[in-house]
Amino acid sequence: MAKSTYANCIEFGKGSKKGQASLEYMMIFAFAFLIVAVVLALIYITGIHNTTISNSYCYLTPDMPCQGMYVIGNLVDPTNAKAYVIFTNEKGIGISIRPGSFYFYPTTSNTFYLGECIPSNIPQGDLAVCNVSVSNLNAILSSGEQVNPKFNIAYSICSNNYCDGLSANAPVFNTTGTGTVYVTQSTPSLYYVTISSNSINITIDGVNYAPGSKLAVFKGVSYTILGQVPPGYAFGSWTGTGGVSLSSDSQSTVFTASSDGTLYGSKNAVISTTSSTSTTSTTSSTSIG
Repeated sequence: MAKSTYANCIEFGKGSKKGQASLEYMMIFAFAFLIVAVVLALIYITGIHNTTISNSYCYLTPDMPCQGMYVIGNLVDPTNAKAYVIFTNEKGIGISIRPGSFYFYPTTSNTFYLGECIPSNIPQGDLAVCNVSVSNLNAILSSGEQVNPKFNIAYSICSNNYCDGLSANAPVFNTTGTGTVYVTQSTPSLYYVTISSNSINITIDGVNYAPGSKLAVFKGVSYTILGQVPPGYAFGSWTGTGGVSLSSDSQSTVFTASSDGTLYGSKNAVISTTSSTSTTSTTSSTSIG
């Protein structure tokens, strides 16, 4: 028996609802696909995909956060390079890194190069710059080439913030960092300032530096210095060589660096004479290193 018109309408209605449900499902799927495509595009553009030179990064530990990594190629000999790792001490106390305690692995091989971190004693909150020369490398380090080095830093925890009196057999801890970096031909804007070996002790931004110490400073940044004068002496004068410039010759002053250089502070002997009636003190004009 043929279906009635009413029955046909019911069947048609059911078919329409099924078609509408299928269409809605396809629209939801297409919308979800569009969202995924947009997210992937944003990831690629913002550099999470790590495809551009500007997206170099490095990682150490949360309490020694890495602030930057550089691999500087050599135009004359692309098998030689210079590498820098900059990090901040956020351990809440000073740490000490002895010379030759920075291990740099430029490739996935076990070949490493020994470098140093400056300053060697790093108070809480201060920056340290580790550097190493990479020579006779099998790979050719051309400008713009991506490398994925790893590095290791051996350090000791100090008993105070300035690492005074650190024991020679203090426990040594090791931490490993990694990074992705692109070879460049320009060095970071930092320089090395050496305290002259015959200088007085110097405090720089609250940190004590003995004669012969070396520290890393950033270009154009002002650093407050204070000459530490031992008993029986008066402060003499400052001398800066290379790119070291001093704002004044007073015992407490400021210096900046435009290139590597040295810093020297002198002292003058104070000659005191005592009699039964009076005491006089005179300062000699001779500068003593």
